[in-house]
Amino acid sequence: MPRIDVLFGPSINSDYSGWVLVSKFYATEQDVRAGEAEMINEELSCYELTIKFCPFCGEELNERNKTT
Repeated sequence: MPRIDVLFGPSINSDYSGWVLVSKFYATEQDVRAGEAEMINEELSCYELTIKFCPFCGEELNERNKTT
């Protein structure tokens, strides 16, 4: 079960601090039955993409743009 968030804060995998797109996948009942997870909603994977500018208008994102 995927969950996608746009967050402001420190990066998980680097020294970058700013806007990040975080995509997490959580275990479902089927994942538990298949032995891929021990319990439902267990985090299976997490991917992160840093966002340094708005893809629509090109504005650079930084601490001044903390509204979502």
